[in-house]
Amino acid sequence: MMTLWVMAVLVSAPLELDSVLGSTRQHYPKLLAAEEKVDEARGKLLGNRGVFDLKLGADAGRDVLGFYERNEASVGLKQSLSFGGIALSGGYRYGEDFPPYDGKLFTSDQGEGFLKANIPLWQDRAIDARRLGVRVAEVEIDLAQLSLRQTELEILGKATTTYWKWVATGQKLEIVERLLKLAETRQQAVERQVQQGSAPEILLRDNMRLIVSRRGQLVGARRDLREAALQLSLFIRDGEGTPILPDDNQLPEEFPEPIALETGDLNVHLEALPETRPDLLFFEQVLQRLAIERRFGENLGAPTVDVSVEASQDAGDSVFYGSSSSERSINETELGIGLTFELPIQRRKGRGEVMRTSAATRRVQADLDLAGQEANTELRRAFVRLNAAREQVDLDREAYQLSLQLEEAERRRFQLGQSNLLFVNQREITSADDASKVIEALRNYQEAVAFYRVARGVWGSGIGVAP
Repeated sequence: MMTLWVMAVLVSAPLELDSVLGSTRQHYPKLLAAEEKVDEARGKLLGNRGVFDLKLGADAGRDVLGFYERNEASVGLKQSLSFGGIALSGGYRYGEDFPPYDGKLFTSDQGEGFLKANIPLWQDRAIDARRLGVRVAEVEIDLAQLSLRQTELEILGKATTTYWKWVATGQKLEIVERLLKLAETRQQAVERQVQQGSAPEILLRDNMRLIVSRRGQLVGARRDLREAALQLSLFIRDGEGTPILPDDNQLPEEFPEPIALETGDLNVHLEALPETRPDLLFFEQVLQRLAIERRFGENLGAPTVDVSVEASQDAGDSVFYGSSSSERSINETELGIGLTFELPIQRRKGRGEVMRTSAATRRVQADLDLAGQEANTELRRAFVRLNAAREQVDLDREAYQLSLQLEEAERRRFQLGQSNLLFVNQREITSADDASKVIEALRNYQEAVAFYRVARGVWGSGIGVAP
């Protein structure tokens, strides 16, 4: 039902560029694929954050042979914090009938509650592998979104040029139709002149030759329009993503009027390029990712100094354990502190990562500098092209008006017997060529508008023409 409604709207009204771009944004497959890449990156981030999920664990054991009948069980929660590399764990455990050297595992008959924290003081304090994965995944989302923006710019530019090609092809078809109509109308006048004896019969055949030739041109023009419509249908889709072929009666009557872009606008847009161009922002995000990876490499070269703190408390009545000379109460509150130290002597892993990220940073920075220079040049070229295209429209329009005047004058001379069909045909062809030049100039201007928007990195208003 939705598909039929969309198609009905398209057939009943002229097809505007906004409608084409809106359909392209919503349904063009390559854009949808780029959007899925963003979701892929978000899924990866969610998965990487899983290292900080709260974990529930349990275990149990029993010695089935031997002097001691060891029984133990525990259940608890583990939580790694995203701050300071701290890891917490806590829960409940039960243990009985352990040998003396495992007396710490012995608990009261109601078990023991415990809480433990591991705190890195040097390596893994500011960043570790877990937080590296999360932060890199966050940058990857930004990179995917920038890639989506760049893809959208390129596709909207292509959709725009395809649309204006379709419009231009439709208007060129009208020129060919006018040429044919002129020849057919003239054929009737020539027939009367031949019948009256004021014109030779060969003139009738000559004009018929023009009619046949122009009918052939009309066939080619209709073919070109059909091909342009087929190309445009890739950017016009229904709710299910099926291409919709635009109808000839949806062609707009005319191109928008060209407007000049001021130099002041160009300067503003040039200054904003680092903030508007997705490709430049992409490099910035890559540099940010490398900075994070470099910090992790520096972290790998630092010594491991971890402090662990554990507290426990047995439940229930006091239970004594040990020989009569060294009995101690099991349900006493216990607090333990531990220190772990480790130093990678050669530190090759950390040094290698720092070396890699440093070289990659210099490489990406060089690429960014070049991309910035190219973007600046590209926008300046777009500015020149845009204003030159506007000036060309004025010149071609002036030439076309002169051609029409000469064509009409030559036609009057022909009617008075002061000219011949060859000269009239040449004047009509010249006028048609000049009309086509006007259409091409208007089309080139609209394509220059699209090129300027892509060069800016922003598909929106700002140059005084309809988007």
